[in-house]
Amino acid sequence: MKRKNPVVERWQTQTDPEVLKSVRSLLSLGIASVGADEGSLLIYDNRKHNLVFTEVSGRSPKDIIGKTIQLGDGVTGNAALLREMQIGSRLVNEQMRDVEGDGHPFSVMAAPVLLADELWGCITAVRFSEGATFSSQDGEVYLHLAAVLGCMIGLCKKLEISAGEQEDVPSVQNEELNLIRKFSGIVSRTPDKKESISVLLNGLDGLI
Repeated sequence: MKRKNPVVERWQTQTDPEVLKSVRSLLSLGIASVGADEGSLLIYDNRKHNLVFTEVSGRSPKDIIGKTIQLGDGVTGNAALLREMQIGSRLVNEQMRDVEGDGHPFSVMAAPVLLADELWGCITAVRFSEGATFSSQDGEVYLHLAAVLGCMIGLCKKLEISAGEQEDVPSVQNEELNLIRKFSGIVSRTPDKKESISVLLNGLDGLI
């Protein structure tokens, strides 16, 4: 039996269920908002200096989870290396592929997820249909998604540190946990319309 990638194992077993639910909703929201076929979350493994597929939404094969992308490789690897939004398609790169086994995408879009100035991971969107590309507006939506996700993960990490230092979690931390639960509810109720989603993400980004 193939051993599970330790990054994936930690993510699946040590992450609060509410956070997992919110992240999965966020990925579904993202691919719906830009009309993508699939979306993924990759977490940066700072020991091996690569990105690990930890969540996939859409038509991607589930066995892609645990596969890795080196920094600087493909669209996603460059987004992580440069810490900038990257959009690529076979219109400019015939051999564009981020990882073996992901099919043969026509377009890939990747946005880095940062905690302060540190790389935490990337979120991606993929289109397979011939001629289907992503626009700069799509990129803006994913930049906001990445910012919201970064704020949420950063908040969770602060809660983990505080909980480890004290026996009792202060009421303010309980309020922060409630914010994460509310976020999950918001994204699950959002209409499947790009304009509405962009307004929501702009508002969330500004508030957080």
